[in-house]
Amino acid sequence: MNKFLAFTFRLVTIGCLCFFTSSGWADEGGENHQPLLSELLDKAACNHPKIIQKIKNEYPAFIEYSDQQIQLINSGAQQPQISLGEDLLEVAKFTGMGTLAAVLYGITHDLITTHIDFRYFSDLFMTHHGRYTKRHYPFVYRSESKILYALLWGTIATWRLGAIMGGTTGVVARAGPSHKKPGWHDLMPTLSKLMLGSLIASASYGFITYIGSSDTFITVANMHGFSYVSGVFVGIAIMAYAHHLYSNEALPSLRTECIGFTKTLTKLFKDKPNDPEIQALILFRLNSPIKNCEPG
Repeated sequence: MNKFLAFTFRLVTIGCLCFFTSSGWADEGGENHQPLLSELLDKAACNHPKIIQKIKNEYPAFIEYSDQQIQLINSGAQQPQISLGEDLLEVAKFTGMGTLAAVLYGITHDLITTHIDFRYFSDLFMTHHGRYTKRHYPFVYRSESKILYALLWGTIATWRLGAIMGGTTGVVARAGPSHKKPGWHDLMPTLSKLMLGSLIASASYGFITYIGSSDTFITVANMHGFSYVSGVFVGIAIMAYAHHLYSNEALPSLRTECIGFTKTLTKLFKDKPNDPEIQALILFRLNSPIKNCEPG
């Protein structure tokens, strides 16, 4: 009986210790609950309504992103992960984007060069284009259509390079465990600018060549050679840009707002160093999950 009472006493004691310990941990977790940036701004707005309202108007994306990160931390949730299947599908989209972009560039370029010197495409002896077209696409050869030649060779000469560059760019953009990765649509504006710049550069190079040689065939040949080289550089540039977006997950506008918010808050703290609400905002910024305006 005494042994049973002793065992029961120990069991009750251990249970009480576990209860109070877990309660203490729960209280400690509550103490670590971080306030949202929007809540801190609302408190500071009581004493500084105009300044705080200006901050809200100028940096809404940064405030919203900060609140989302703090809510995830407070809830103990993890960042949403992207599956391998989603990554592979996105890489396929990158490949399609690269292929389509290269083909559109090639057709546009050839629509120009076929009208400068059609012999480059149709002559059976000056280049391989005429012989290849006659052997594999006789209807195009017989048509002697500059538009059909441009459509044919603008596609044949570019789609492989475009597919390789697009697929490689997709791998670069989607590699790694990051929860937020750039998609093909994030690269389209930059890719369009690079392609337009390459097309203008090729036309300029052709113009300079023609001034020096007065030979349209040499002009077209040099324009095509220049385009192949520039296409490789465009591919490398877009891959570097994809890696930049992957390494810096925040969108450019969000990083800009983060930097602006930090500067504005620092200036406000210098003007009002003893204000407890401003001090709370400074403390939040120092402990923010976005270190140096780069999401973690």
